[in-house]
Amino acid sequence: MKIRKLRVQNMIDPLGIDTEHPLFSYLLEAEEKNQTQTACQILAASGEELLKRNIGDLCPECWQEDTGICGTGSQASYGCALFSGLIPEKKRETAVERLVQAVEKKDFHLTSGEVGLKQVFRTLGEYGRSDVVWKMVMNRTEPSYRVFVDRGLTTLPEYWNYEELWYGMARSRNHAMMGHVKEWIMNDLLGIHLAAPGGSVVILQPYVPREIQEMHGKLLCSYGEISLSCQVKRRTEQVQVSLEITLPVGVKGILKEPYVDGNRQEQSVREKELGSGTWKEEFVFSS
Repeated sequence: MKIRKLRVQNMIDPLGIDTEHPLFSYLLEAEEKNQTQTACQILAASGEELLKRNIGDLCPECWQEDTGICGTGSQASYGCALFSGLIPEKKRETAVERLVQAVEKKDFHLTSGEVGLKQVFRTLGEYGRSDVVWKMVMNRTEPSYRVFVDRGLTTLPEYWNYEELWYGMARSRNHAMMGHVKEWIMNDLLGIHLAAPGGSVVILQPYVPREIQEMHGKLLCSYGEISLSCQVKRRTEQVQVSLEITLPVGVKGILKEPYVDGNRQEQSVREKELGSGTWKEEFVFSS
């Protein structure tokens, strides 16, 4: 497969562009039949020699190749760089581990604001570290979502330190800014992840923390409603996870083995393809 007619803002080899967010386009040619593109990566560098070596250097504030540090070393720095694909593939596991260390350093407290929170949660979930997100969400001391619930809040406030900001200041008590956790709950905790436009393919893989005995949820896609129920029974030597999954006509489900208590990187993952209808599946793990 070959690329031709590379363009930036519909121009070939422009000397300069006047937009901060340029559009890139190209055409593909293939000698064999039935060829499709499944992914792409745009690498930007200050010189052609770096590009030939597959090295990008235009985001030093996001990723420092020599030290492996992202930005200031904060949770958001690692989360945003990993989420945006700025870190070379061979270096990503190390960056994920440093993100985990940045969370542990704060005793599993959140340090991200509105801009970086989604990236931190989704990155940890994508790389199999929902166990870390769970500890952040359920932290008994602020800032955390559990603190909101423990203090009787039924909506999300505008700021983590909501109590001190409410007195004498006009701050929202019903705000969506910190609502990114809902995406993690659906995609990674309950484990309903849309893997194709419109939801024609869905990956199903719940994360079952030690405190969870039961969870249910549903997601509306272009084909209808996808639902998943999870029941957990814990015995002395084993954990039994029972799933009931309903898929509408036109949706293909890829059921992956749930990961229990720890992270998925420590488990072998079995897969099963599901069609439309209601399915009941059971998994047993050693405790």
